[in-house]
Amino acid sequence: DDLAVGHGIKGAAEVVLERLGRPLAGASVAIEGFGKVGAGTARACAQAGARIVAVSTIEGALVDPGGLDAGELLTLRDAHGDALVHHLGLAPRPREELFAVECDILVPGARPDAIRVDNAGSLRCAVIVPTANIPYGPGAVEALHERGVLALPDFVTNAGGVHLYEAPGCQGDDPAACLAEVEALIGETTGRVLDAAEEADVTPTEAALEIAREFIRSAA
Repeated sequence: DDLAVGHGIKGAAEVVLERLGRPLAGASVAIEGFGKVGAGTARACAQAGARIVAVSTIEGALVDPGGLDAGELLTLRDAHGDALVHHLGLAPRPREELFAVECDILVPGARPDAIRVDNAGSLRCAVIVPTANIPYGPGAVEALHERGVLALPDFVTNAGGVHLYEAPGCQGDDPAACLAEVEALIGETTGRVLDAAEEADVTPTEAALEIAREFIRSAA
């Protein structure tokens, strides 16, 4: 499930960055929460050539604009858990500082309401691709929309684990094919949401909710 969520994040990130005329390769990624899902996200994005410029745990944040070594982070996480931030050789920063890091993609993945009206104005990212449930506090999505930040809905981007149980490519014994299909499915849904949001001039969250409502109405 953790790898599937991570690859779903990668699929969503590739689609939204393509809309901005940027590849995922070379893009900078900041990840809040470096548990199993955060590690899976870092692994998937790094394999695609992205730079992991910041990660955080409850113990603090590690920041390096030049890029952290994803493999070393994964090894340290296995050895030390959340305390990995004390073992990389960089001075850990307060974990909240992750949200002030300049990056292409911000991945909130640790707690609800991490992005709020009071801190939305200080974010320095182009795109938000959540792994956490309910990462946006009241009014935050609208505040980000006004700033031109593409804040994707969590119930779209973090659904990779769900697809493990329904995607045809995940019913066999080929993990690589399964993860590729998860990426494609999340990417396709992300594209539909972005198209609908642009057409209606609403936030991606509003567009995704309307797509869901229409699906329910059509199935009734």
